[in-house]
Amino acid sequence: MCAKFKLISNIFLILIFFVSCGSKEKKLQENSSRIILTAKVIEDDKFQLFYIDSANGKYNERDVVSVNVEGSQDFQSIVFKLPLKALPKQFRIDIGENKIESPVEIDTLKIVFGSKKLVMNNMTFNRFFKHNVYIEENEHGIYSRRIINKKYDPFFSSTKFLKKHLELKF
Repeated sequence: MCAKFKLISNIFLILIFFVSCGSKEKKLQENSSRIILTAKVIEDDKFQLFYIDSANGKYNERDVVSVNVEGSQDFQSIVFKLPLKALPKQFRIDIGENKIESPVEIDTLKIVFGSKKLVMNNMTFNRFFKHNVYIEENEHGIYSRRIINKKYDPFFSSTKFLKKHLELKF
């Protein structure tokens, strides 16, 4: 009888442990912001996501998330985890530091905040982000990075359309 009681109480404690761990993980996901870029990058490089979450309205080196990207012939998810409780309304995505002029093919970009998300595909991406002079669009979703006058800084900046869309959706 005592052995059965110990077994039942141990099972009960284990169940409580797993249920409480699951709820903590769910709360962490609900309070996290992520930008997930699904892209084909054929050479190793470093991507950065700059964001503006304050009233000053300027990008700075403090508000940035960097991700090392391994080159692949396949699409891969490049995840930028934002250390915020509120979702920024402006973003800048730098797509390389290594002065590589190979193309980057973008399939989707997801902005996730808690249980809400906004998904852009390669046909709608240009409505939400504009490229600078160091990027040339070849086809929908395929972008070549370029060196101009020995300078290299390929990035996409979020548009006012994205900012308005985020205000309405989130």
